Amino acid sequence: MMNAMSDEELLKLQRPANIRQKGELKGRQEGKAETLTRQLQYRFGNLPSWATEKVSNAKPAMLEEWSLRILDAPTLESVFADPS
Repeated sequence: MMNAMSDEELLKLQRPANIRQKGELKGRQEGKAETLTRQLQYRFGNLPSWATEKVSNAKPAMLEEWSLRILDAPTLESVFADPS
């Protein structure tokens, strides 16, 4: 007869996968932020602290949006401007 795993045992098995997934997501986000920072520096020169802070605190979807905006943006401020 097979022993059924308790909920606690199942959670213990799932934790490493969840931790790994979170780590992978964080790594991807950091990579996107680093790439965008380099692109912004190349295009606009040294970045002010407000821009660096915005990039480091942004969610991946916003980083992707900004990485596309940089292609047409005439100024650093326009990269981060709310599209209205």
